[in-house]
Order: sequence, then structure tokens, then C-alpha cells
Amino acid sequence: MDYNKIEKNKLVVMIQKIKEEYNSLLSQYKEISKSCKKHENLIRFNEFYENAFYKTPDALMVFSNELGIVLVNSASLRLFGYKKQEELINKNLGDMLKTVQAGGGPSANLFKKAIEAADHDRPSEHEWIFLKPDNRELYASVSLTKLKLENNDVYMASIRDISATKEMETERENMRKQLYQASKLSSLGEMAGGIAHELNNPLAVIQSYTDQLEGICTGDNNEYVTKCLEGINNNIQRMVIIISQLRSFSRQESSEVTKINLNNLIEVSLTLVERQFANRNIHIIKNYPKNDIIIIGAQSQLEQVLINLFINARDAMEQSPVKTLTIMTEISGQTANILIRDTGNGIKDSVREKIFNPFFTTKEVGKGTGLGLSVSYNIVKEHKGRITIDKSEPGKGTTFRISFPLYSE
Repeated sequence: MDYNKIEKNKLVVMIQKIKEEYNSLLSQYKEISKSCKKHENLIRFNEFYENAFYKTPDALMVFSNELGIVLVNSASLRLFGYKKQEELINKNLGDMLKTVQAGGGPSANLFKKAIEAADHDRPSEHEWIFLKPDNRELYASVSLTKLKLENNDVYMASIRDISATKEMETERENMRKQLYQASKLSSLGEMAGGIAHELNNPLAVIQSYTDQLEGICTGDNNEYVTKCLEGINNNIQRMVIIISQLRSFSRQESSEVTKINLNNLIEVSLTLVERQFANRNIHIIKNYPKNDIIIIGAQSQLEQVLINLFINARDAMEQSPVKTLTIMTEISGQTANILIRDTGNGIKDSVREKIFNPFFTTKEVGKGTGLGLSVSYNIVKEHKGRITIDKSEPGKGTTFRISFPLYSE
């Protein structure tokens, strides 16, 4: 036998098998390489997805009708004030809406219609008011998109906070209304001068007739008539004073700067409002020093400052069980002070810094223009003085302090 030939054949067979094994391994390697590349791509896609979903600045939520919220990103937690995803998972997004939305419609109906309007190709856009866990309102722009997940319909909500925009829109609308109201008040101021002039003439005639009647009605038999005439005369004098103040208050030109007795200034200013105070059962307490306090200023402008503060105090005490206005004057060094204290609802710390800003008001629309304190602040400043909130407690009242340089010879 040719053993060499046999061995050679065995060797060929072995090489063939090795070659086949090698090709098989090479094929497996290629498949594994392909699989690894797919896995690598999948990992990269997942990384991209996580960055896109979890790190986007907009709040993103995925939810279904059956399971509620199933997925949220970090921005959602920050926006709504939650710390963990578990606090939002399984919640119904519709239940997080304020019960009644800005348009007046119930949130359940709006949410249902929004879900029906959502489409695979085109998101539906909405503006909703949510309630945070601490019951604060959140105005948000919401974009709803329908998605497919394992043959099931799910929805993704992209939520953006527009509270600041809404606040600016509200402020602009309030400013528009206040400007309109200010325009009406300006017209009223012009009318006041005319009204005062028209009333002054018939009052002068009435005054003349009462003077003549008083001269005729003498003696014991006419005592009652004389008493009635005295009452008429006293009220005429009161009306004359009020008309004089209306005419002064309605003037737009700057008043002449003169020496002013601070206590007399307060008494004259009270003339225009004390009847309103009496009708509202507001008790006025005055605390003046014996000596006169003299400052330099424009009488009508400073009357306007005091009238503005008196009216604000009147309105602040509308719901107060105890209604007292305390007015004090004092001298501190070279400064003359007026302190006006009411027992009204007080001023919150959050609005104290804004209280002298133009068009800022805490009153209902139509009841205040937000100009009174701003105008008063500028008038006092022009007189080289200061107007400040000396003290204010919610539910207990407010004290305003007005300071002027004391007049010295």
C-alpha cells in the first residue's frame, strides 16, 4: 500500500474541514459584527432618544386613556413641582386641569375634545390652566400628538409655561381699562370746575334772600322761622366751602407756593370727604399739637394728596367691623409729619413695593385707576418731601406717613 498517498488524502480532507470551519466561523463573525453594529446603533439611538425626551426644556408627557400618564421627563417634574416621576405616573392629565378654564368651559369637556382632535400627522394646539399640587395656577400652551405604541394609541403632550405672557396680557388689558377710567376722571375734573361755577350763582341768590328774611323776621313770634333760616344759612356756607374746594381741586395749573398751616390744610381737605365718612359710619380722630406747623407748598396740590389718601382709607375700611381714621401731625427736628392711620384690610408685603407705581391698584376694575398714590408720590416729591407706608398689617390697617421740610424764617 502506498501509505504516503493515504496520508496525503487525509491531510487534504483535514484542510478542507478546517477551511469549512473557518468559513463558518468567518460567516458567524460577520453576522455577530452586523448584530453588534445594530446593537451599537440601538444604543446610540437610545442615547439620542433619552437626550431628546428627557433633557428637552419643554415638559413632555406620554399618556393613554386607560393607563393615564406612563412617561414624563425632568422638565415636567420641574414645571408642576414634583420631585419623583412616580408622583406623576398613572395620573390622568385631564384631572390636573383647573375645573373651569379661562373661556368658562368645564375642563373635562375641553380635554375630551382635545384628545379627539389629536392626529398622527398634525398635533392639536391648546391653552389650558393647570393646578399645581400647591393649588397655584399654571397657564400653559399644550401641543397634543397621537402616537402608536405596540398597536395601541397613546398621546404625547408637549407643555410650555406661558404664565408670564398671560400676566403681561392681563396687565396690558388692565392698563387699557385704567387709562380709559383716567380719561373719564380727567373729564370729571374739568366738569367739577363748571359745576362749581354753575352752583355758585344760585347759592349767592339764596344767600341774599335768607339775609333779607333774617332782617324781616325779628321778635319772639318769628323765633322758629329765624331758627330755620339759620339752618339754611349754615348749610349754604358749607356748600360754598365745598364748591370752593371743588374749583380748587379741578384746576390743572400749578398753584402758587405759599406758607401753609398743616393742620388747616387737613381740615380743608376733610371738608370734601367727611360727609362720605359720616355716611359710612367712619369715625375720625384728630390729634394735632397746640402750636401751628408751617410748611411751604402749593395748597391745592397738597389737598389732592390728602384727599387721595382719605379716599383710599375709606375704601380700605369698607368691610371692617371697626372703622376709624386717625390723623396726627407732629414735628420731628426740622421735619413736619402727617400720619394717616386706618383700620382697613391692610397692604400685603408682596404689593408694598408696587403701591406707588402708576396704574397699580388692588381695587376692583372700575373702582380705582392706580393713579392716586402715584400722583400723590410725585406731588410730595416735588415739595421735597417723602410719602411712605409707616406700618401695615393685613386685617388691621395701614399708616401712611407724609414728611415735609419745616418752614423756618
